[in-house]
Amino acid sequence: MTLEQSLVISYLSDGSALLPIVIGFLLLQKKNSDRVLLYLWLLTITAFLLDISSVLIVLGDNLFGNIYRLAEFHFLLVSYFFAFGRKTLKLFITIAIVYTSFFFVDLIFLQAKQLTSFSVTLTAAVFIIFSVLHFFKLMRDLPSTHIHQLPMFWVDTAVLVYFAGAFFIFLLRNYLIEVLKDDQIVYWSLHNILNIIKNILFAIGLWHATKSPVVKSETR
Repeated sequence: MTLEQSLVISYLSDGSALLPIVIGFLLLQKKNSDRVLLYLWLLTITAFLLDISSVLIVLGDNLFGNIYRLAEFHFLLVSYFFAFGRKTLKLFITIAIVYTSFFFVDLIFLQAKQLTSFSVTLTAAVFIIFSVLHFFKLMRDLPSTHIHQLPMFWVDTAVLVYFAGAFFIFLLRNYLIEVLKDDQIVYWSLHNILNIIKNILFAIGLWHATKSPVVKSETR
């Protein structure tokens, strides 16, 4: 793969966030929109703005990437909190505190001069687990006879495809750069393709939410 091809995929990856962003505006027209989807919509807006900012503004080593990784974790965590219900509040608060603490330890001490692969790999592992658990929850509760019409089915699929596909890229990224001296064009292009797929699946989920009655997240 050439550098030019890699750049095209990168730009497509950044621009793919516009698809769920636009559909998310349609979701806002509905009353009592599902908070899970609203937080995911905010995540795509954050991702798009940070991608644009990283192109236009040069600040520090991967500053915008670190901001996004922290925001990504917490937006997704809040989304799954609403998906699983308020009975899980203590668990999710504990996860948020532990992850945030680990993120800054990784950033400042463990990998201060490297890409923070430990924390991003942990993010992938956490949300692979949550997406699989929520799949089982959907199948157990089955709020609709057609599971593919449920917005959260597409959200879980997006999360699982993206994080499972990118897990080993995150895990081995520093090794590939520092030991194998790999420029990562192929690996990071694969990551960007996975990101495009994730945004398309998010958009499908948001579209289903605009077309069907809201299936409210648990609040008890």
